[in-house]
Amino acid sequence: MSKTITKILLVLAIVFSTRSDAQTNLSQGLMVNLPFSGNTKDSSGNNFHGTGNNVVITSDRCNNNNSAYNFNGVDAYVQVPVNGLLNNYYSYSIWAFPNEIPVQGKYTYPFSIGGANGGQNISICNNALQGWSGGAYNNGNTTLSLVSVGSLPTLGEWNHIVLIRDTFKIKLYVNGVLNTNESYYGGWNTSNGGHTPNYGSNPTAIIGGRNLDTGFFFNGIIDDVKIYNRVITPEEVNALYREKSCFFTDIQPIETPEPIAIYPNPASTQIHLNIINSGDVKAYKIINNIGQTILSNNILTDEKTFSIQLPVLPTGIYTIMVETNSGFIQKQVAIAN
Repeated sequence: MSKTITKILLVLAIVFSTRSDAQTNLSQGLMVNLPFSGNTKDSSGNNFHGTGNNVVITSDRCNNNNSAYNFNGVDAYVQVPVNGLLNNYYSYSIWAFPNEIPVQGKYTYPFSIGGANGGQNISICNNALQGWSGGAYNNGNTTLSLVSVGSLPTLGEWNHIVLIRDTFKIKLYVNGVLNTNESYYGGWNTSNGGHTPNYGSNPTAIIGGRNLDTGFFFNGIIDDVKIYNRVITPEEVNALYREKSCFFTDIQPIETPEPIAIYPNPASTQIHLNIINSGDVKAYKIINNIGQTILSNNILTDEKTFSIQLPVLPTGIYTIMVETNSGFIQKQVAIAN
């Protein structure tokens, strides 16, 4: 067997052994993890321990006692330290069980990070927006981005809500499903892109309300709050949704089509990329396994297939990150030289 074939087989073994972990690495970038297992302590190891006010311990979605908190909708909240959570990119994941719908024209917040005239939040809206919603204040000339499912939630049912902010828009997942009414950082489905988040003045991180303003407190149960300092993948959203198997019976995993195809893989001197349903390509870069950018290029094309000529690279696993006008997509490629 030639040395080249041996290298290819070795790299293939690495690819298949790490592929699942790369798609669903739920510990990577996890800043806060509040399982509410009898207390408000953070189990991420980062010491973002919460401080509760008038919250009552209760059962979670699997009927485990002392495993979630009930919020009274008046003055109940859990506050966590905010330093380290004011990130440009983020993913917020919560489980919520609403006991009350806001009155017409109002909204309540099961989760928010921000202060006066700013913030990033998950809410239930009963105004121009309807139901589970995400809101993101921005710096620059586009001050607010909003996304909403368009219908009020059913009371007395658990919902898994994920709000994600990448470079170009916020995304809202409800029970593992991406809301199709996506909002770019231009507000109502317009796109400027590239805005950084505005967290407002004197920001706080609050579960059960927003900046401790009266009238915004959430009435219901909240559990399993997670804050990431990165954009999690659709596979990771699905893994969080299905994290506790007791909540499911015959529900099948959500199939998410690959947004990018790379061939050949393993490669040596050239790779070909096929971008699937992800908008026009703006730029790409190749990153090695220690985070160094090996190759980058700014381009603008509506072609869905293009080629990249590779420099001589050491054998190993590399990440291809492609920027489109819909956001970032990435995939691993094996290089065998």
